[in-house]
Amino acid sequence: MNPEKVVIFIDGSNLFHAIRQMNIKIDYQKLVDFLKEDRRLVRAYFYSAIPQEKDLKRESQEWESLQRQKRFLDELSLMGIKVKLARLRRLQSGEFVE
Repeated sequence: MNPEKVVIFIDGSNLFHAIRQMNIKIDYQKLVDFLKEDRRLVRAYFYSAIPQEKDLKRESQEWESLQRQKRFLDELSLMGIKVKLARLRRLQSGEFVE
């Protein structure tokens, strides 16, 4: 008998803010394994948004944060999690929006 199939969608922004508020760390491989249970994983997706490099000043705190985020997203990709990105734009007010 064929096992049930599952596709996992992770909202990276909401998860990031939740774990930051709770001051915890997540092993994303374990999270995917937990969510898939005994089903066959078709694909796990991680949705996030990042600012464009042109909107940031090099050597700024925002620049360093973007570099850490890129390394994290690369690690997810190496785990087999498909990363889907939206680009943030900086408004004249300085805030970022999708």
